[in-house]
Amino acid sequence: MSTFPSTTYQPLLSHTEDEEEEELSELPPTYVTTRGPEKNGRWNHIENLDDFFTRIYKYHRAQGFLCLLLTNISVLLQYIFIVIFAIFLAICIDYEILFNDPHPTYTKVVQWARFQHIPSGFVLCMVVAFLFWIIRLVQVIYDIWKAWELHQFFKQVLCIGDNELQNMTWQDVQHKLVEVQASHQMCIHKKELTELDIHHRILRQKNYLIALQNKGVIDYLFHFPFLGERTFLTEGMKFNLYLILFNGPGAPFEKSWKLKTQYKDISNRSLLAAQLSRRIFMLGVMNFVFCPFILLYQFLYSFFMYAELVKRSPDLFGARKWSLYGRVYLRHFNELDHEFQQRLSRAYDPSKKYINSFMSPVLTIIAKNIAFFAGSILAVMLVLSFYDQDVLTAEHVISFMAILGITIKVCTGFVPDENIIYNPETLMRQILHVCHYIPDTWKGKAHTLHVREEFSRLFQYKFVYLLEELLSPLLTPFLLCFTIRHKSQQIIDFYRNFTVEVTGVGDVCSFAQMDVRKHGHKMWMSGHEAEQEKQQQPQDHQVFEDLEKQQAEHGKTELSLIHFKYKNPTWEPTNSGKQYIESVREHALQESMTASMHHSHFLQRQSSQSNYGQPGFSSMNNDYMTTFIGLQSLGYPSLEPSTAIIPEQEDALMNASMMYAHGMHDRQQTSLSGPPTLTNQSEQGTSGNPQQPLRPGVQREWRLPSSVGSSGHEEDSHLCKTNESLL
Repeated sequence: MSTFPSTTYQPLLSHTEDEEEEELSELPPTYVTTRGPEKNGRWNHIENLDDFFTRIYKYHRAQGFLCLLLTNISVLLQYIFIVIFAIFLAICIDYEILFNDPHPTYTKVVQWARFQHIPSGFVLCMVVAFLFWIIRLVQVIYDIWKAWELHQFFKQVLCIGDNELQNMTWQDVQHKLVEVQASHQMCIHKKELTELDIHHRILRQKNYLIALQNKGVIDYLFHFPFLGERTFLTEGMKFNLYLILFNGPGAPFEKSWKLKTQYKDISNRSLLAAQLSRRIFMLGVMNFVFCPFILLYQFLYSFFMYAELVKRSPDLFGARKWSLYGRVYLRHFNELDHEFQQRLSRAYDPSKKYINSFMSPVLTIIAKNIAFFAGSILAVMLVLSFYDQDVLTAEHVISFMAILGITIKVCTGFVPDENIIYNPETLMRQILHVCHYIPDTWKGKAHTLHVREEFSRLFQYKFVYLLEELLSPLLTPFLLCFTIRHKSQQIIDFYRNFTVEVTGVGDVCSFAQMDVRKHGHKMWMSGHEAEQEKQQQPQDHQVFEDLEKQQAEHGKTELSLIHFKYKNPTWEPTNSGKQYIESVREHALQESMTASMHHSHFLQRQSSQSNYGQPGFSSMNNDYMTTFIGLQSLGYPSLEPSTAIIPEQEDALMNASMMYAHGMHDRQQTSLSGPPTLTNQSEQGTSGNPQQPLRPGVQREWRLPSSVGSSGHEEDSHLCKTNESLL
């Protein structure tokens, strides 16, 4: 159970975390009246900027008004189709005639007259479905109206047409939003907007959810009978959590941007916890009451959604996807949806290879034999059908052939590719290189079944995801009433201790400020920085424990800060944050360039050998040299003054910085607990002091991730240095 220090809520000035700025008093809100063209005047003083910026982001992601309109209409039509078609199948079809009559006809099978005598149970379902549809219709009409307003805003204020959105990144739109603040004063509490202000508005609630999981308040780990402890987070559960924490009746936020005053006072702690517990219990009861209707709709929607996909791709459910729990665990603070999805997409292939590297040899043998038998029978039936098409008219022949085809497809998924060499440790480093988060207990143990099972919580089978969604209406009421309800006290404490008021933004989760001084962890700093932090900390044991409880786990603060700065280069962090980013960037760049130089020398030797008929790596040479030149232009812009930094180079350097931060963390752990676990040998600097940051030229036995999946040359990858995974 997580406990937090009994601190009081404090307002926080926007971007004034440094000591010299903390002495300033908070300025009162400045109300500005601007008058311009009538078509633009309505964009002054927007009351709910959370909703406004969120809709702008969704408008950009949807690529314009027409796409949003079609999407909303499609949702309504799908809902109507599911309800009407399900009732038609249940009432109007005479299944006895359909299955028993050798020559069924349309008029015999379809009985439209049965609509006049619908059973009362179906009438109740139709009434409930109609009420939900009316609510959804009102929401769609409101969304379309708001989308049209945004269409006017993009056209008149941002000067962006819908046909231009496809070629514009979110950073381009965000830059224009920051610029128009000066002329339109959308936010009246401050003259200038920053990228962080916009992200706070869009991701306010998601940042709270990430922090609640990071601090173990709501960890989504539940104990199920006969199954033990398992992670469980579904769309239905997430919807209920949003009602409890943010949007529902009696939620802690009275407005989307303001926490209720009583939640900031420690004297109300017990009373608020009791009220929250009752709200969660009542919500669980409501879920139980509507469970039959939700379960029925969930089943029908899943059936209609996946039936055709299974026909086209029989191995669909054998594939994997990132679980909702993994999407909370792996996400940075202030990371937008499209940025996060890009990271997960890049990590999909190494994650799939890592899971497949644990193929059971027994299961492989069984799958090969089943595929052989099924394939033999299917081949004979295909030959016979080519010789005489009347074979296909025999009873159940086509169905039997379809089952055989699905069986073969499923079995081949359990047979590993014999031409690929898997290295679990290297694959796990590839995953870390993109995902940026793995538990410390996984490092050096990626080859174990325990780590594989833990990773499966983040990267689950699609059929497991579907099964959880189908069971969610049944399980969610019990989890709300008997598990989450008992965490009310911790939730209240979390809101009070980790909520700060930012001028012009409102109340936000303090972790989203990415303040390394307040929420940074000493284990994620270099030896020198950690020593300075230790000297500044008070000696009182209780105060020291309270400071430790303020730290984010798994380096979430530090890694989120690095990610946000690279994605928003013009944003200015605090002095402490800027020093941390510059230090990590400098050392990561030096190590990456050192590794690139070693590789370029190695590839040149291989290329020269290939000129004499020996095998070389000429096909790989261009990629490595291109990366090396890109790193040179990042580190030393004067080498190529006319060349702009491309996004791929920034992503490469960001990932290198992430890996260097993990390296600092590993060295700090080494200094406290002994030999490192990430690599096979001790990782110490040239001075022999493990607390010092790793300097260029210090070798570490990390194998080159790009060698994973290749059929050979893996023995030469020991020349890699710290950040060769960058290449």
